[in-house]
Amino acid sequence: MATSTFRCLRPYSLADSGHYSRLFPPNTDQPYDEVFFGRLRQLALSMRRKGPDPRVPLRVHRRLIPAGYTYFGQFIDHDLTLDRSDLPLPGDVVTPSSLPNLRRSFLNLDSLYGDGPDSSASGNLYEEDGYFKLGAALSNGHSFDVPLDRRGAPLAADSRNLENAIVRQIHAIFLQLHNKAMDRLRDFTAAKDLVRHQFQYLVLNDFLPRVCNDAVLSFVKEHPNSLFDWSGGFAVPVEFSIAAFRFGHSMVRSEYILGRDSNVMRLEDLLGGRGVGGPLSTDVAVNWPSFLERRDLEFQQLARPISATVVDSLFSLRPESIDVFTANDAPGSTAPFYDRTEGRLPLRNLMRGAACNLCAGQAASQLACPDSSLEQLFRNENNSSWSPLRACGLAAQSPLWYYVLFEAQLQESGVRLGTLGSIIVAGTIEGALWSNPASYVHKPTAADPPMSFRDSEGRVVTLLTLFDVAKFVGLA
Repeated sequence: MATSTFRCLRPYSLADSGHYSRLFPPNTDQPYDEVFFGRLRQLALSMRRKGPDPRVPLRVHRRLIPAGYTYFGQFIDHDLTLDRSDLPLPGDVVTPSSLPNLRRSFLNLDSLYGDGPDSSASGNLYEEDGYFKLGAALSNGHSFDVPLDRRGAPLAADSRNLENAIVRQIHAIFLQLHNKAMDRLRDFTAAKDLVRHQFQYLVLNDFLPRVCNDAVLSFVKEHPNSLFDWSGGFAVPVEFSIAAFRFGHSMVRSEYILGRDSNVMRLEDLLGGRGVGGPLSTDVAVNWPSFLERRDLEFQQLARPISATVVDSLFSLRPESIDVFTANDAPGSTAPFYDRTEGRLPLRNLMRGAACNLCAGQAASQLACPDSSLEQLFRNENNSSWSPLRACGLAAQSPLWYYVLFEAQLQESGVRLGTLGSIIVAGTIEGALWSNPASYVHKPTAADPPMSFRDSEGRVVTLLTLFDVAKFVGLA
């Protein structure tokens, strides 16, 4: 099959790396007022999925993304963007180039390393010799949790990685990987560089192929870093941070099977936030083979198909599970039109997009992929999937986050992102890697995975996937 060709788009507006760029022209046709807020609220509530998801055809089920990549995506996101701004209310206008992104270094595992062992802010994460402190262990002696401070509070350079028990365990995997690198190299800087390169390799060669559609992925392989022209300087685009990369919210399941005894755990029981103390119980230890691999298993844990629906649990998140992401996310009693308990996560996403005047999905698609077959589906007035958008008066100019989810649902049956979503996600991640002169993609051997890890018998170990890493550190 011939490789699709995509135009190299110049971002609409650039910014320094400490703020946000904009890929597409702003949508100025829909002012973010209380009337528009009401439409967004109606659309958010329409996304609520109550009860079990409908069965998907076997041909689709076989292609669904393993559940672990829902949370690996969240871990990656925390290494790209850190926005502590308040939730914008109707009438607020947010200019991306003035919106601080506190994550100045991209895909360098700053969320893991912080400022290093010599820093007063993150030095308590380390032993004196440059190894990471580790947390609670499984029966095999391998740590599956982050360390605790003297008061029993979990420790991480980025508190968002403590927000739920699954991301917390991914964080613990990379703590152990660093210590394995230290065993081999006996030098903190060299070990950190190796682990960073391994992480970057996984993002580009394991994560992106799981979530991007074949046409965009093939183009990226043949034409690296050609989706967007970042020659003027890279900054994370708002279309990525508050729309496209939030596709993972629709992949979250309401329950997971965890622990040696295969406990069925509700999503709300896995969420934490700031101030949640004590070690993780082994009852919530992730069975990484079932979360990341699908071969020869009695049960496989797969993500929900990417779609314009979100599980019920994400509509009633506890405040402590939200507050970890912002400085102050409660508008207060002076805003009676905003109910914190209704449509919480989907509505937040739509509100942030509206305040930034994000380009409508259809307009962004016309700019990035005008030949996308999805446009035919979007013109089909008989498609019942259109009902929520039509009911809200948003069918002609769909919010970008919703469009990305809807596109994946219609174009890829939810097993991957659609064309526009894939372009934004792959183009941003590539831009972050290529803009960093110390990243793995600039190595002469960038086509190969890092090869300096060795097992207990001294043999070189090749880590091609996140499952390989979990197995290497003794957790799978």
